[in-house]
Amino acid sequence: MVEETASMSHQEEEEEMENSVDPMFVTSDEDERVQDEDEVEEEDIEPPPKKGRSSAGAKKGSKKAAAKKSTTQSRSSSRPRKPVQRLEAEEKKEEEDKEFEVEKIIGVRTRRGAKEFQIKWKGYRKVTWEPEENLSCKDLIKQFKEKKETDVYEVEKLLQVKTVKKQRQFLVKWKGFSKTYATWEPEENLDCKELIKAFNDEEDEEDEYEVEKLLNVRTKKKGREFLVKWKGFGKKEATWEPEKNLSCKALIKAFQEEDEEEEEEEYEVDKIMNVRTRKNKREFLVKWKGYSESDATWEPEANLSCKQLIKEFLGNQEEEEEEEEYEVDEILETRKRKGVREFLIKWKGYSKSTATWEPETNLSCESLIKQFMSGR
Repeated sequence: MVEETASMSHQEEEEEMENSVDPMFVTSDEDERVQDEDEVEEEDIEPPPKKGRSSAGAKKGSKKAAAKKSTTQSRSSSRPRKPVQRLEAEEKKEEEDKEFEVEKIIGVRTRRGAKEFQIKWKGYRKVTWEPEENLSCKDLIKQFKEKKETDVYEVEKLLQVKTVKKQRQFLVKWKGFSKTYATWEPEENLDCKELIKAFNDEEDEEDEYEVEKLLNVRTKKKGREFLVKWKGFGKKEATWEPEKNLSCKALIKAFQEEDEEEEEEEYEVDKIMNVRTRKNKREFLVKWKGYSESDATWEPEANLSCKQLIKEFLGNQEEEEEEEEYEVDEILETRKRKGVREFLIKWKGYSKSTATWEPETNLSCESLIKQFMSGR
């Protein structure tokens, strides 16, 4: 009995020593992980059975623990990679969030009551106009405004002109700046009268046409007019000009002398080519005898004395119109106007948008009419 008590006491002491933790042997998480790895590698080594426990139970428990820790280690060692799409999205977001830095303020303007500044961005060649509210470079804006108050910009050259609401504006190239920074300025804001005058004179010289030859003359209510062939243009581009608008006195004198020598030679109508109506007056395209069709001119009917040619031309035109018959393709609708039945006709070769209302008496498509009425 004493031996049994001593044996039990000895066993309890061993178990108490097993369960107690010595501070010298407290391990960290990393130490436990290394220990676990050692246990996995040495899982085939069977530890000696302890008193009070079966050898089978101890072995079975150690295998389960080792297997569990091995799985945990395997999972923790393989870190998942970020998907390619996610990386691209993050790069795109970083690009969008990237802030552009203002290097210099070049100009200022007002658009619809809001002030805008012309910005040169750091690292970029292209300049852009930006609303003041979008800019956070208050110091640069302040410096620009102060400089503008003291600086006087000098006009180097006027490039173009335009009229906006009956007010002229010039495209100004400023001295010390390239054409990229040219701006439109109202004429009243510019103090360069000599440059404006020179620009106007140059523009007038460019727009001035030179008379090459006078082809014909006629008398209108407001005075004589000459048919002018312009230098560098063909006879097709010849125009009738009032005598007061022409500065070629020598050509006018020569034309009059030649005209007198020929005793007012009249042009003879060779052929009438076409007809048109302008301001409720009929005009004919006339080919003159001795001239090609390219020299044909439009003449008012009142100025022509070739009544027979006009009659023949109009008669032939009417015959051509009569010969052209329209064929009914489909009847779209019917209505009654002042007791007369009319049909909306789609013509063959034409779209429905060109359909016309026709009285029944003008139509010769009895079968189509009968078919349309029976289907109503």
